[in-house]
Amino acid sequence: MQKMAKFRRNVFFKEWEHKVLRLSVRDMKDIQYNVEKCKVTKEVLFQLRQKHNNRFADTSVQALNKTIDGKMAYLQNALIDINMEIEAIKTKIEEQKEENTKIDKAIEKLNVEVSYQNFNRDHLLEERADRILKERINALLYRAKMIRRVQSNHFNIGELITLLEIQKLKTFPTLFTAKPPC
Repeated sequence: MQKMAKFRRNVFFKEWEHKVLRLSVRDMKDIQYNVEKCKVTKEVLFQLRQKHNNRFADTSVQALNKTIDGKMAYLQNALIDINMEIEAIKTKIEEQKEENTKIDKAIEKLNVEVSYQNFNRDHLLEERADRILKERINALLYRAKMIRRVQSNHFNIGELITLLEIQKLKTFPTLFTAKPPC
């Protein structure tokens, strides 16, 4: 019986150890996932590599001042480049403004000329020319209408003459046709 109890305790102990190991494996997988998802900057990675290689960065005041001065010089150069680009853009803007001013003046000059021409034109003369043009168009249309009427009447007269000749032949038939004199 004691063997049985001891065996049972060993089984429970092994099961408990197995559960502990499973939980620790799960915890380690969570830690691995978190480590994989963590982003490390280049500077931190560089420091970690130096620490791994037992090389520590020089953190003295002079070294920090030197790195700060280097970064300041880099930023000042970048600022100078940006200011040069801004100046170039400003000159382009000024040139464009000057060109726009010239174009605006040319448009204003044309508007003045158009207004002057409109002011100086003779409205009575234009109305008279329009009236004459309309009269000519109406006369041409009336002439075309009359020509069509004359042509229609001429066609009708030709048909009537033909019918008259046919009627004459029916009424007074002739055995021979008269020869025209030579």
